[in-house]
Amino acid sequence: MPGGQQVALGAALGAAMLCALATAAPATPVAYACDLIRDAETLRLTFDIDPVSFAPAVDPNDPPRRQVSHVALGNDRFEAEAVLTEDGTRGFWSPERDLMLTLPRTGRVRLSDGADADWRGECKER
Repeated sequence: MPGGQQVALGAALGAAMLCALATAAPATPVAYACDLIRDAETLRLTFDIDPVSFAPAVDPNDPPRRQVSHVALGNDRFEAEAVLTEDGTRGFWSPERDLMLTLPRTGRVRLSDGADADWRGECKER
């Protein structure tokens, strides 16, 4: 294959890969609504995850991206560190509030707040 065709083929493959990467994750954050229970108490919270913020930088000179979740817990609103693992578990961590939420693909959520028992329940995409 002549050099010009190799360059054109490489550019086409590169463009196709970028397109696939760009469309693999939603362009906007994914929001979740969670209903939790511990003992006889119930708790409702919402949070979001932006999967795009976990993508590797296109340019190595780009500054690091922050992975932030916006959390609403009752009337309280705050930012927490977003969590997205290789197996698809999502959630957030807030060391200031001693909160860790994990949401595996099953939808069964667990919220740890430093108490002896965790909050458990379900989350659904909004």
